[in-house]
Amino acid sequence: FFFQAEDGIRDQPRSRGLGDVYKRQYQRRVHGNKMEIAFHKPEWFIVEADRYTAKANKLLKPGFFKRLFTSEDERNDGAKSCLEKAANCYKLGKNYAKAAETYIRVASFEPTPILSAHTMAEAATCLMNENPGEACKILDNAVEMYSVNGNLRMAAKYAEKMGDVFENSAQYGKAIEYYMKSVDLQDLEAENYGSTQTLKKAAELMALHFDNKFVEAIKAYEQVIDRTMKVKVLKSSMRQTIIQLCLLFLANDDAVGSERVINRYSLEDEGLIGSRELSFLQSLMKAIEAEDTGEFEKTLYGYHKVTYLGKIETKLLMLIKKKMEDKINNAIADGGLAQNNCFIHIRLSITQY
Repeated sequence: FFFQAEDGIRDQPRSRGLGDVYKRQYQRRVHGNKMEIAFHKPEWFIVEADRYTAKANKLLKPGFFKRLFTSEDERNDGAKSCLEKAANCYKLGKNYAKAAETYIRVASFEPTPILSAHTMAEAATCLMNENPGEACKILDNAVEMYSVNGNLRMAAKYAEKMGDVFENSAQYGKAIEYYMKSVDLQDLEAENYGSTQTLKKAAELMALHFDNKFVEAIKAYEQVIDRTMKVKVLKSSMRQTIIQLCLLFLANDDAVGSERVINRYSLEDEGLIGSRELSFLQSLMKAIEAEDTGEFEKTLYGYHKVTYLGKIETKLLMLIKKKMEDKINNAIADGGLAQNNCFIHIRLSITQY
């Protein structure tokens, strides 16, 4: 006979290869050798889930003898175990709504609020693709439970997750709200790197989708850069962020603020002096000051040939150019009006004479 080691146990039956060994190990690990999960269709899992749910309901509504010979805690533990299996089977059967509903029932049997929050988060994960709005409602409850019971790290994680969901569904105001909530929670846990990345997400949404939030976006960008500049190896990674911050100032008609940003961060990052990013910003500011749209476009084209300009930079640059054009057009219109007024005044003077 050929003896084969499998999880530390000698297996006497003749081996048919490693694939056969691993398959048996997987079955034992997941289902105790009672079923072969890989060969079952989703419908089978739904039937199993319904069976476990019925068993749990029966335990929660016991008859006379069941109540007589078993305690309430024993029945609740049995029902919880059945509901957990049912939820997992619903998930494997791809009935995510029923899986989420069942996980929520399981959460009510958890012995601690933290475990209840874990189970609620699992329920929300099931609905993330099919019903993100409902998933966020469940996650919001989980975040509240984590926060109240002191697990701020998990609360921050799921608050950021909610921000991602709202961003993907184009609810940018809500996304910013939950990103900032996550930042506050991470700051309480001294998660500096994570909170900085989340803060950057919020700042980018403010810059990209809300022209009336430029001041808030500027403050958020300054915090992101200040936090990152404290880490020496990350200084050079902030140059694109510095460009975005300067463009925010320029889009907000604050050339002085943009100049201040350049002077301040040139002192903190010596590599910024003489860099392409700094030359680009200085050339832009000269073109804006001279109200020269041709030079403005030439500067953009020259920089974009080498370095890609993202959505935020493109949006802000278009806004800056539009303001330049409006300013030039208004100046031309004002000049024409002044000239017409001058002609009228001369004609009136001649008539009176």
